[in-house]
Amino acid sequence: MTSEANPKIPDFSGLCPQLAETIYPPSCTALWNSSAADASPFHSVPYFRDDTGKSIQSYDGFLYGYWDGQLSRYASDTLKQDFYFNADSNQSGQFCIYEDHIFFLEKPLTASLTGADTCLYMADLNRQTHKLLTSQVPNTTAEYSSYNNYDDYYEIDIYDDIIYLISDNFRENIYYRPDTEFRSVTRIGESETLYGLLPEGYREPLWYSRLPSLPYQMRHYGYLFLMDEDGNLAACDPESGRLESIDFPTDNIARNSVFLTNDALYCAEEADSGQPLTTWYRISLDDLHHAEEWGQFLPMQRYTGDDIFCDESGAYFAKREGSVVSLYQIPWDGSGITLAYSRYLRGGEAFLSPAYGDRYLCYTDGDYFYFNDKADSRYCVMRSPLHGDDPEPQIIEVYYEDLAEEIGTCDTLDHTFTVKTDVDGETESFTYHTVFTRFFLTGDTAGDHAVNAYLDNVYRDLRKELDSFETSYASESEFLPLPDGLGSYMEVTAWPSYLNDNYLGITIAEETYYSGGAHPNTWSEEYVFDRRTGKRIAITDIVKNSPEEICEIVALYIEKDHPGLHFYETPESRSGILEDFRFFLSEEGIGIHYNTYELGSYAEGNEDYVIPFWEFDLKPDTIMYLNTEKVRYRYYARLETKEPPLPSYMEALGNMLTERLKEGTLPELLKEHAAGCRELTFDEMLEKMTDDQNGVLKQYYISGKRSGDEWFCLEDSGDIWIRQLREQDEVPCWIYYRFPHMGDGYGTALDAGSTSEEFYFLAWEDTDYLVTVNRDSRGNISAVSTHCLLADTVYNGWILRHTLDENGEVSMECLCYRM
Repeated sequence: MTSEANPKIPDFSGLCPQLAETIYPPSCTALWNSSAADASPFHSVPYFRDDTGKSIQSYDGFLYGYWDGQLSRYASDTLKQDFYFNADSNQSGQFCIYEDHIFFLEKPLTASLTGADTCLYMADLNRQTHKLLTSQVPNTTAEYSSYNNYDDYYEIDIYDDIIYLISDNFRENIYYRPDTEFRSVTRIGESETLYGLLPEGYREPLWYSRLPSLPYQMRHYGYLFLMDEDGNLAACDPESGRLESIDFPTDNIARNSVFLTNDALYCAEEADSGQPLTTWYRISLDDLHHAEEWGQFLPMQRYTGDDIFCDESGAYFAKREGSVVSLYQIPWDGSGITLAYSRYLRGGEAFLSPAYGDRYLCYTDGDYFYFNDKADSRYCVMRSPLHGDDPEPQIIEVYYEDLAEEIGTCDTLDHTFTVKTDVDGETESFTYHTVFTRFFLTGDTAGDHAVNAYLDNVYRDLRKELDSFETSYASESEFLPLPDGLGSYMEVTAWPSYLNDNYLGITIAEETYYSGGAHPNTWSEEYVFDRRTGKRIAITDIVKNSPEEICEIVALYIEKDHPGLHFYETPESRSGILEDFRFFLSEEGIGIHYNTYELGSYAEGNEDYVIPFWEFDLKPDTIMYLNTEKVRYRYYARLETKEPPLPSYMEALGNMLTERLKEGTLPELLKEHAAGCRELTFDEMLEKMTDDQNGVLKQYYISGKRSGDEWFCLEDSGDIWIRQLREQDEVPCWIYYRFPHMGDGYGTALDAGSTSEEFYFLAWEDTDYLVTVNRDSRGNISAVSTHCLLADTVYNGWILRHTLDENGEVSMECLCYRM
């Protein structure tokens, strides 16, 4: 059944076979083929399950999750893990499954000058290999918020081979159309999508948080649920433009209660505070004007979790109260609500997940209940069976391990004090608190002792601040208490904010509230220690850049976010960047911290700018002791000796080079067959990166470039070659990267290395070669290496090495590159 056979029926030929069979079986065609002029295009569909948009998604016997930057799948029965991707950022990304591929997003956790650093990837479900479709997706958030609070992502979905990136914070959606083989994507306008078909005055139902995306709706129902400017819901056939209003049984519907199944729309009345039950209703999709009562159940605002989950037996609702998380089931016949599972969270009532922030993961597939919790120092995704015995939950994934608990300990000094004051002629007592949480290392190295000694001095000064706060209130005879009796407080908390084997970051935050004030005031300071020595370090200890260069680099990012401050143009503002309490480290860059009011209003809060490592000229020792995979993007190749027979083109070239080397006429050959190339200017480099839809050049520039890199473009092939200088054992070494030109951009780089500075590009029988030349002390050519870097699936390239000995004889060795 296709849209050509009946124009009212969407074309679902692009869906996976399992879904295509369930959406419109032959028994459903009567609804569409009705000859009645007023036949409604709105109707129920057979049962289906599609988890697109959820933190866990079930598909074809596997569970898929994207937790703490790691995208994996797990066999439902054995929980065997297949790994797809690991982002550098501590994020809980969005993904969806389409035609046996998984599409997903990554946002580097760094500040941005372009506002378009989000990456869109595609991975094959079976081979677990991923491909970067584009690295230039506009970011969903402001240029930079707080690196500890980055949890705003696009929702991703696909319909009719268009990738929808849907923003839930009122920024514009982004749309991409892939080519026929999903090798690259092209951004398209909204008019070419479902959003371009919406009737005037109607839009997606943003106010109804439980309703799925428009692509999801069209994929499964063939029509849309929209809302008008007043929030009234209506069903819409986008082809004909026909609208049919949805008649809620009361005007007092809780908008976050409305959810869809294959055959009905469910909703509940708003409940007053403390009201134990509320009335739920069911509206059949075959008759949108008739609602029937489903039953009396818990109010919607009592439920939390990713979503409402449905299967053929009923609907499931997750609920968290304090440190207990529960799952309830309501059968479709409305016969009653059943407690399916209840679990005490070992993370406690204040449990916050590094992967989810203040959100909580809840999911069910009808057989298991999935949730996240803390076990000792580990943050885990767990599951428990809904049927049978209730054993200890299984751990699916340990997505974060708090190493700080292994290297240190905290103690808390909590002091309560009482002040008496006169209120309307009567003496009343008000109780206040000071809280001081300190962190210490528990190791026995000289570095650990030195860090603790430094922190001791800091804590001693903070203790004086707390004492002064208490003394000032104890000496006051009168002050303005709040109506509810709450008074002033001061809290100081120290915790490890960055940790690897060699560096430790400590954040010390202070929050002070004065009775009668509108809000508390906050302030924090950053400390970075070299764990090898225990010395507190500054940004100038890890980068070669001068203080002036550091300030100019960082100021550009702040100016992009706050143009009204003219930050880059003000020397005083720039110099403040180097104040010692601002500098911190993160996995992806160097951080600069600003407290509330320093850059904006109280509502804007603290602002942290993480500047990518590649912006700085890092000292060699810094690179050694940071996670180099996240500091530099490296291309590795493995050399193997290749015995004859050689490929015919290599053998012919090898023989020619042997003869010319013996004759001493090699320079003439290199000039005669020189490949046309030119060195690119900086502006041309940026233009090439912008045009590269695969994002390979940008990936190199972000994480692999070094000062002094030379970029060359070969005129005939369009390939990009980059020449980079390194040092290996104090010997200069030149690395050459070849980025082969493809129709949609550039392929992944292959590299070649040489200790010789002299190089040529050689064009020989429709193939380009890199030739590096070594000379003896008299300036005569003594050796030549010819690199042929291919991009096939068997051999990535060849090296022919010719060496001329003192007797004028030439020996040749052939090596092959394998990636």
